[in-house]
Amino acid sequence: MSLISIAGLLALVTALTRLIRQAPLLAGTRAYLSERSSLLAQLLACPHCLSFWLALICAAASFWWTRDWL
Repeated sequence: MSLISIAGLLALVTALTRLIRQAPLLAGTRAYLSERSSLLAQLLACPHCLSFWLALICAAASFWWTRDWL
């Protein structure tokens, strides 16, 4: 995985974390998920937790699509 790929994944995770936590468009979805599950409510309230899990998902997806790990 090249340095550019890592920087791209970093930018993607940052944008997704910000979108999920702060976008007015997703306010209803956040409220719905928070009401349905206390675990999701905690995940959506913690930016570090959310970005960790998003990074894990993005890294796994990147590996699966490219079959190139470091």
